[in-house]
Amino acid sequence: MIICFIATYREVDTHLKDIEKRLENLTLAIEAGIDAATIKSRILTLESEKADVEKGIAKELIKEPELDKDQIVFFLEQLRKGYSPLA
Repeated sequence: MIICFIATYREVDTHLKDIEKRLENLTLAIEAGIDAATIKSRILTLESEKADVEKGIAKELIKEPELDKDQIVFFLEQLRKGYSPLA
């Protein structure tokens, strides 16, 4: 499951970087003198798409936290000693 998440995360991260590059290119086009009104809607669309991708990444990170072996062992040892994280 984690491997699948990592592959998906890499794909989404690549997509996010692509969106950021396209936004940068559109900004450069405006700076170069192309009519801003012509590309304004495209910028708004890309910014919305970027926000959705970032929100999706955050949701996935919350859904599957990354725990290493030491963290899991520590947690289990605390449970064995009687510590309850819910108390």
